Formats: sequence, C-alpha cells, structure tokens
Amino acid sequence: MKIVSFNINGIKSFCEYIKEKYKMSLNSYLKDILGADIACFQEVKSTSKHMLTYSTMLDYIAFTNLNRNKNGVYGVSTFVRKNLYCRKNTIKVPFSDHGRALLTDHGTFKVLNLYFPFYDEAGTKDRTEVIRFYDEIKKFIDRHEDLILCGDFNAVYNVYDHFMYLKEYYKLCNEDIPEYFNSKVGSRYIDRVSTILQYNLNPEELINKKNILQKLENYSSDSNSEHFVDLLKNFRTLYKPGQSRYLDFIYSAIKDIQIDRESEIQFTEYKKNLIEKHFSPKTELPYLLNSKQEAVGLLLSSYQRLWLLNLILELKYIDVFRIYCSEYHQYTCWNTLLNLRPTNQGTRIDYIFVPSSLLKHVQNSGISPDFYGSDHCPVFINLNIEAEGREKNILETKNNILAFLKRN
Repeated sequence: MKIVSFNINGIKSFCEYIKEKYKMSLNSYLKDILGADIACFQEVKSTSKHMLTYSTMLDYIAFTNLNRNKNGVYGVSTFVRKNLYCRKNTIKVPFSDHGRALLTDHGTFKVLNLYFPFYDEAGTKDRTEVIRFYDEIKKFIDRHEDLILCGDFNAVYNVYDHFMYLKEYYKLCNEDIPEYFNSKVGSRYIDRVSTILQYNLNPEELINKKNILQKLENYSSDSNSEHFVDLLKNFRTLYKPGQSRYLDFIYSAIKDIQIDRESEIQFTEYKKNLIEKHFSPKTELPYLLNSKQEAVGLLLSSYQRLWLLNLILELKYIDVFRIYCSEYHQYTCWNTLLNLRPTNQGTRIDYIFVPSSLLKHVQNSGISPDFYGSDHCPVFINLNIEAEGREKNILETKNNILAFLKRN
C-alpha cells in the first residue's frame, strides 16, 4: 500500500497542470503517476461546488474538509482507492471546519491529513490561534495510537532540513559537517530522551536496559513504566540492520544544545539576544551567529519547530523518511518567487509520521522532488498492511454527487 502526501497549492490549477503536462485526469494521475492507494492533498483552496468535479472518479473516493468561513483558502482532501477499506468516521478532529484536518478510518489504521498554520512574526496572524491549533492537535493525536500523520507541518525540527540553517551551520563548523550517522552517539541520545520524558532512571540504567533488551527476543515487562517498555522496544526496532541510524539523526538535531523543560522558556526569547545584520539577502539568515549552538537556538525559537522536535523526541511517531535516507539537501518545498527550486534551496516541511506500533509494516519512504505542479513536491511511504474492518465499507457505496455530499 502506498500513501502519498502532497501540498498541491490549489486543486483547480494543479489539475490544469497535469492535464497539460500528462494529458491526464486527476484519477489517472493518482493511479498511474503517483501510484497512490491513499493520497492526502493539502491547500486544495477550493469550494464545495468545485469539489463536486471529483465526486464521480473511476478508481478513487474523495473526502474533503474545506474552510467553512472563507472560500478558496486552506482545505484538505484525501483520495482513497475503491479497492481498499474505509469505514464511516465518527471521531471529531479539531479544526476540521477550518479546512486543516481530515481523518479517514481504515480499520487497522487511521490516516490524519493535516495542514498546519504558519506563524510569521511580521504577519497579521494571531499567534495564540496558531499555538491553540498545535496544542489541540497534539492532544488529539495523543489519544490515538493508530494514526498515520500526513501533511504540511510548516516547520522543520533540525538544521539539516532547512537550506539557510544548513548553510550557516557549515560555516560555523570550521570543518566539513560530520556524518550524523555515527553509531556511537545513539546511546547518548537515550539520556536526552529521558530528560525530555522525565523518567526517574539515570543514563547508566537506561543504557543498560537497552543493551539487555537488544539481547532478548521477547522482552515485555518492566516494573518502572509500561510506556517506557514500549519506548525501549522501539529503540530495539530502530536498531535493526538498515534502520540503526535513525536515532543518531535525531540525536544530531539536539546535540549542540541542551533540551530540557527550562530551555523551552529560554528559546521563546532567544532572538532578543542576537544581533541583526544590517543587510542580508533573502537566502540568508538575518542574524549574526557565532556558534552552532546559536544556530540551533535560533531555529528552535520558533514555537512550531520546537513543538515538532518535542513530538519527534517522544518517539511515539517516527519520521520514517530519515530511516531510509541519509542525505542532506532533501527538501519538499521551495520559494518559487525567488526561483530557488532549480538550485535546490528549500525546506523539508512535508512529512508522513508513522506510530511506533505500525513501524514494522513500513517498507520504504521517500520524496519525489521531480514531481511539479506546486511549490511543494510529494512525499510517500509504502506499507505492508491490510486495511480491514467489520463495519460497512463506505468505499463500496455509489460514487455519485449525492454520496459525495453525504461523505463530506
């Protein structure tokens, strides 16, 4: 099964693009170009009337949440192949009526299609509303253990996934950036995780328990914390051949700064201690930085980036792309006004996060930077899992306008 996430920046213009380039309908594009079983689109920027265009597709059933307060902004759509299973969703997701969230329930797993707000300090958007979105979505995903999170998160959580920070980081290293996949740093990362999650175990005990776990095939109990056992099981899964580098990448995201509860408060005021440049090109950071620590601190002074890092550090959701890809300069979004895509100066802000309980089903993950039609490109995962359940399969209903209106 292939799940694709793609911020298409307007479904009408996107369909015009694929019609011109591929001589295809959206149905054929999803099936033959993306090869998607489930396709999650963000920023469809449409109206209810226009979305009726996709109510009678040959191979896919369309689910859509639009912004009910204003036409043509935001909007998320999920297209599911008819040969899959999907049951009626009765779970209310925060901000669905804003066109920012859409849940489809496939029995053995759920897919949450998300379009996160971007907070620009120079803009007019209310910061408290942005924070409320992040906080309420976090509460929601914490209540469910079978969610696959897809979408445009409008944030990076490390310097390697943002071209401006990576460029600055290169300068501050005084040498080539070492490969973050160093097997020796993984155990030290355990200490950082224990600090974040506030476990009452010292680093030596954590490392010892991890070492014991790796030797036992059916380790399943621990008197300290059942959740911590699950976390340790996940460490073991991530240290399988071919997947052992993930924790080292995550460790590299925080190795230049101490992450703890107190530092979250410090990060929010971090920019006040930096000196602004008199002039800086739009492809450079606007501050004078003297150390790698300052670069990471500046990155995490953004609420949404720190939020995303904390989500990653919990290890409940895995950034599966970084299990399979060890390269820098892997981006999913580029500034088209500055024409930065030809030189690959971008950011990786589009993700598919898989819960640790479903990690064993993941076969691979990737980015498709050569797919155009938007300022973003698609990201995808392949899973070895069946969508199945006992309730009625709503994909078997008639695919007509009336059925579309009932679903949406």
